[in-house]
Amino acid sequence: MKIAILGASGRLGKCLTTHILASSDDRIEGAFVSADSQSLNKQVSGADLQYQTIDASLNHPVDLIIDFSTPAATMAILDKLSNRTRALVIGTTGFAPDEEQEIKKASRHSAIMIGANFAKGFEVFVAACRKLAVDHPRDLPQLTETYHERKKAVPSGTSLRLARELTEARNQAGYMTDSEIPIKVNREGNATGIHVCCIARLDYELSVSFTVDGLEAYAGGALAAGHWLKGRPNGLYVPADILKRKTEHNSSGLPELG
Repeated sequence: MKIAILGASGRLGKCLTTHILASSDDRIEGAFVSADSQSLNKQVSGADLQYQTIDASLNHPVDLIIDFSTPAATMAILDKLSNRTRALVIGTTGFAPDEEQEIKKASRHSAIMIGANFAKGFEVFVAACRKLAVDHPRDLPQLTETYHERKKAVPSGTSLRLARELTEARNQAGYMTDSEIPIKVNREGNATGIHVCCIARLDYELSVSFTVDGLEAYAGGALAAGHWLKGRPNGLYVPADILKRKTEHNSSGLPELG
């Protein structure tokens, strides 16, 4: 598959480049950066191309674009999708409501998957968190996230998604409440990503956790999502769609890991 990366000079972008270069089935055709990037016009390590802006480098169609950039950069590429690619994986977070609507409109002409966390196994964790909330609807779940010390000390897109999922699960269980799911934010060393969902009662505490040990988990998951997305009908997808069929055939109600 011919692949271009948006946000190619970032930590995830570089990790994704390494994955693609190591694949016998994929080829990197574009490495997009912002116009003020220090990597602009420099050689991409291990590849026969340079870091370029979107307009300069996307001059021929590719099979897939994977986006780990910023909301502004994502918006800039949406109007280029219809004649440049049929598939887009968005790992960028922090979109405003009007930007989310623009992504939805763009999905009429391309297959787009958007997710806050593409690490393999994350959707299993989400399902387990929802089940915890449904089984204890009167107890307000608590979320804790831990990332590296360079990340802003505000709730990540992953935690915000988890909070929405938990609120929806509690509402579906018949316990409507205006209470927001509390999110504790930790920034420590080089932590790649740790998420914990906890129910604390007077006599016991119940929690489930998901730990990512390296950026390869996110990059590899996004690449796998891109392969799944190729050839799908136009529309807006989420990572949970990949596991939907397994969920439907699994009597436990939880997605299978694999």
